[in-house]
Parts: sequence; C-alpha cells; structure tokens
Amino acid sequence: MEWPIVGLAPVIAEHTAVFRDVFDHQCQLRHFQHDLTGLIVLPNKSLAHRACCLLDSADNTNLSRFFAEASWREEEVNRRRESLLALDESPVRTRGGPV
Repeated sequence: MEWPIVGLAPVIAEHTAVFRDVFDHQCQLRHFQHDLTGLIVLPNKSLAHRACCLLDSADNTNLSRFFAEASWREEEVNRRRESLLALDESPVRTRGGPV
C-alpha cells in the first residue's frame, strides 16, 4: 500500500524557487513541484498514478491538464535545470563505493 502525497519533498521545496517566473501562476508551479515529488517518492511513476496520489489536488486531472494544456516554457525549465546541475559540485556516489 502506498501513502498519498500530502506535501512536497523537502528537496523539491528547496530547489524549485528558481523556476517561479517560468510559470504563469502559482498553481502551475505547484503542479510542477507535486510532479517532481511524485517522481522521487513513488515507485510507480506513471502520470495517472502520480495524479491519484496527490491529496492537494481538487481534481486528479489537474496534473494531466498542466502537462497537456498549460502555457509554461519547457525549454526554460530544462535550461535552468541544467544550470543547477552544473553548479552542483558535490561528489557523486557510485555503486562501487566512495568516489
């Protein structure tokens, strides 16, 4: 049995502030944050499953509509994501042990 998503993963809340102006309004940012949280915490990563696990959504189709119809700028989200990854200089763990 899986638990519902009742809040954002702390890492998502911490790192999504740089994306605020990419979205037309706060609801779109919240859908983006919830989707990322679902990708992190749920073993079944399908859009339908992520949407049904969200308690903060008035309608389970909100996440689907966000991806299909919202006017957010995917290219800008990806550019900022890549910039954040380039800034991260922390060592990466590998399966073989410490780096």
